[in-house]
Parts: sequence; structure tokens; C-alpha cells
Amino acid sequence: MYLAVRKTTYQAIFSEPIGQLVINKYRVNLLIFESQKEEIVQWIV
Repeated sequence: MYLAVRKTTYQAIFSEPIGQLVINKYRVNLLIFESQKEEIVQWIV
């Protein structure tokens, strides 16, 4: 299962140390997308 987040949300939350802790501790798979271009920017497993 993947959590889809906007690129701006990823940059604001998940690129910070606390966000990285959540990703690693709870093994969150992310799908980062650019809403204006309607495209997937990155998959993080």
C-alpha cells in the first residue's frame, strides 16, 4: 500500500527529520506526485 502525497507536502513534512523517522519506523511507502503536471515524481519504498 502506498500513501500518495503532493510534492509540496513531501518537501514540507517527509523530508524533515521527523518525517523521515515516521517513514522508517512505520515503513510508509510513498508516491510523490506533482499536482499541476498530474505526474508521479517519485516512488519511495
